[in-house]
Amino acid sequence: MKRIVSLRALVALLAALAMALAVAALYLVPPSPPAVKSEETILALDTWQVEWKDVVIPVHSQGLVRARHELPLSLEVSGRVQEVSPLLADGGRVTAGEVLLKLDPEPFALDVTAQQNAVHAARLHLEETRARARVSGSAKRSSALGRFEPQLDEANSRLASARAGLRQAQRNQEQTELVAPISGRLKAVQVMAGQQIQAGSILARLYQEDQVEVRLPVRR
Repeated sequence: MKRIVSLRALVALLAALAMALAVAALYLVPPSPPAVKSEETILALDTWQVEWKDVVIPVHSQGLVRARHELPLSLEVSGRVQEVSPLLADGGRVTAGEVLLKLDPEPFALDVTAQQNAVHAARLHLEETRARARVSGSAKRSSALGRFEPQLDEANSRLASARAGLRQAQRNQEQTELVAPISGRLKAVQVMAGQQIQAGSILARLYQEDQVEVRLPVRR
């Protein structure tokens, strides 16, 4: 009976010892995690093959045609318009060198005559001053006034001023006609016969038809 009990005790002790060793083995050597099978992630995309070529994209727009260069027409002198060419009108086509407008020439002719008279008077004044200087024996005088130096300077200056006035009057007389500087078409005409115009005022605009530009707005 004692042998049976001791045998059972021995078996139980061995079983407990084996269990303790198994638990200790689990703590000392943990089991390796199961291998995870990795799956490749494939990204699905739509692709197109690109070819380099010219493509025409239709764009619908509208704009105004206008000349690239415009030339304002004006005169350098003031006066009354005496004659206007029939071509001096909106849309009129003119040729370079063609006379478009004439001012009343009489005031300018009178101014030229007056300036010519001023030149003759200044020349006469200079000759009289020289004669007085010779008669008074100015060469022997000690002072500049006694030698008629300032008087002669004034007489020469008066003659130079009169000649300049004559040149200006003659130039004004040449500016009484409005001549087309280039060939083209007229627009924005603002003058008529009998009108009093001022120097520098724009009478019309002249443009060439061979070079035009169109501005076309494009929506984004």
